[in-house]
Amino acid sequence: MSARSYVEQRAQYGKEATAGTAVPATSRPSTGKLEFNPKQDTERDRSSGEYVDNLVYVKRETSEGSLEGVACYNGLTDQLALAFGAPTTTVVVADKAFKHEYVLSASRPTWTVQVGDAVSAFEVAGVIAKSVEFELGNNSGDSSFKMELEGGAITDGITRTAGSTKLPARPVLGGTAKVYVDPTFEELGTTLLAGGLKETIKFGDLADLIRLVGGYTTVNTAIDGTVELLSVADTAGRSFLASLRTSTPRYVRIETTGLVLDGAVKEKLTFDFCVNGESHERGEEDAVYAATNGLRIVVDANGFSHKVTLVNSVA
Repeated sequence: MSARSYVEQRAQYGKEATAGTAVPATSRPSTGKLEFNPKQDTERDRSSGEYVDNLVYVKRETSEGSLEGVACYNGLTDQLALAFGAPTTTVVVADKAFKHEYVLSASRPTWTVQVGDAVSAFEVAGVIAKSVEFELGNNSGDSSFKMELEGGAITDGITRTAGSTKLPARPVLGGTAKVYVDPTFEELGTTLLAGGLKETIKFGDLADLIRLVGGYTTVNTAIDGTVELLSVADTAGRSFLASLRTSTPRYVRIETTGLVLDGAVKEKLTFDFCVNGESHERGEEDAVYAATNGLRIVVDANGFSHKVTLVNSVA
């Protein structure tokens, strides 16, 4: 008998029609690792006069997972939908380029995730996104993406669905990222922050699982949205300190570009935010005197707080 190989444990997912009701897996992530583990909340009991516990029992069982790796223009179509809700999609070039616009929606999808090989696998139904984070390195060229996931209890001994598809890997390149900082929404995308070194974007506390009679359900929570801009501590990089002191909102755009889809149309990932300054530090980064500006995503008087726009070849 040979040991089961880790490299043969394929992870794939399907989009559920009803939250928590398992469906066959149809897709595989284009990049990164999708992993899941059981999560048990346990309780111990010890009777009087005993040196050790009588028992340990499981009060509540769910599972926790992650999807982590290089951000991918194609893979982000489903991944951003899991985090924010279904996008508004328009055709840019017929059969070649599509624009997907995401804002946080009250209605968000769930996945069934399968992990295993052709001999044995397990599945998790009702998978939700707990958080999503991007890190783009202008100097390093790195582009990392991470989602924290949660689902119901693991079901072992299933047969892994055959024939799931994997879209071509089209990486988001951190070195293409441009940052714009402007005083009004109307000017958003006008003023380039030329000294950008690294950008970190995080949406946390997106949702939670709660247990009711009959099973688990999803509840949306108040999000923890932050942006961190690391830039050269020149006049532009230091100017965030003044806005932090006065609680003056600013509008930030972070945008990357990829390969050509058709003519002048390229792959593109754009983050737009309304932010307030939350912290400001100065120090060394890659031998450069740099400023790290911690920004909090806020809602403006017109109700705008964020939008994510993805242009790719996925309909």
